[in-house]
Amino acid sequence: MAFHFLLNDIRNGVGADRQVSVSRPNRRRPDALESDIAPQLQTEQLYRMKHPESRFVVEVTADDEIVCRAAMHAEQRIAMADLASVYVETNDGGPWGADLWWLLKDHTGQTRVTFPQLATGEEAVLERLPQLPGFVVRGMNSIENAQIMCWPTPER
Repeated sequence: MAFHFLLNDIRNGVGADRQVSVSRPNRRRPDALESDIAPQLQTEQLYRMKHPESRFVVEVTADDEIVCRAAMHAEQRIAMADLASVYVETNDGGPWGADLWWLLKDHTGQTRVTFPQLATGEEAVLERLPQLPGFVVRGMNSIENAQIMCWPTPER
């Protein structure tokens, strides 16, 4: 594949334009997904490599509890009957880290369950939380370090 460049040889005082052909060898640099290891990886593994938040697995159980499991972390759970508040915590760590976390607190104010946005199973939790009276998703566009209350709805 040849590329043609128009050069102006001002340094030599010629001032005339001339065409020069430069050839580049037709070598393909292997892409990260085309490397030797890629065929061995499953689609889910590739997704988890790109989105480490997906290593957090959350679910709503039949007993109406929200449970979060993550490798090398203790299991977290809270019964919906014990849930007193829901916060979105944002930080300025994105796009290199998880910059949005869900915090579920009990009646003592203790955070019982935390999980990042894009956690595996997040959809089920986000179907259950809006069933709380007055629940409103807030703070999703924030890039500051903050905790924004989603439930109960703060009084204005």
